[in-house]
Amino acid sequence: RLLLGEKDEFVRAYEEALRRVEALSPGTVFTLKTLFGADWTMSRGTKLTLGKTFYEMVKDGVIRTARPEEKNSSNIMQYTRI
Repeated sequence: RLLLGEKDEFVRAYEEALRRVEALSPGTVFTLKTLFGADWTMSRGTKLTLGKTFYEMVKDGVIRTARPEEKNSSNIMQYTRI
C-alpha cells in the first residue's frame, strides 16, 4: 500500500518523465535513468513503479511519444523518442 507521500512522489516523477520525453529530439534513445540524469533521486519504490507504469503506458499506446526497445546490458528498458 502506498503512503500519500509516495504517491505524490510517483505522480510528480511520472509527470516529469512525460515532460522530459517531449523535450527530446525524435530518434533519441533513452532509459528513465538517463532521462532524469542527476534528478534520478526518488525512492527505489517510486523508481520501480515508474518504470513499470511508463513501460505499460508506452506499450499500450497511452504514451505516444516513445517506443519501447530492448533492455540494455544492465537489464534496463530502453525507449526511442518518436
